[in-house]
Amino acid sequence: VGAVPYGFDLSEGEKLIKNDKAIVVLDMIDKIKTGMSASALCKYLNKTNNDRVWHVQGVLRLLRNPALYGATRWVDAVYENTHEGMITKSEFDKLQQLLEDRSQHFMREVRSTYLFQGALSCPVCGHMMAVNRYLRKRKDGSEYQGAVYRCKNCHREGREMLTIGENRFVDALKEYMKTVSFTDIEPVKEKD
Repeated sequence: VGAVPYGFDLSEGEKLIKNDKAIVVLDMIDKIKTGMSASALCKYLNKTNNDRVWHVQGVLRLLRNPALYGATRWVDAVYENTHEGMITKSEFDKLQQLLEDRSQHFMREVRSTYLFQGALSCPVCGHMMAVNRYLRKRKDGSEYQGAVYRCKNCHREGREMLTIGENRFVDALKEYMKTVSFTDIEPVKEKD
């Protein structure tokens, strides 16, 4: 048995059984049904329910768990009727549709490539550095774009976050390429 979902305990027979927190889960479902967003629900729970700190992804994970209607997800399969659920399968399906309808899927427009993304590791901790693209306006009103690479792992762990501008890496690459010579390379023949 994996992690026991919030609102359930594990019986001696290793079946999920509702506990006194089931009422909180049912209240969460009601609030979603009446239009509350997952983010607002998270804030509400953190004010009214002091047994844990709630995060949006944790709320969504709980509300998407088939354990709510009496099924168990294990690896890539869902096993039906493994225990008594808090809601019916039909109510669960409606809840999933509500959550999906409210989900926002954005595709960001990117004007340029991230030249070093996935290629730079932090010299302090060894984790990959993340790229942040920015757009700025000059005094004359024209715009320019730039990028900085940061170690978010160092920041998460309380160390000073290393931040390096992309131009420094481009300049270093240009200097390095001056020392590289290519020999025994055949030219690429262009197609007619």
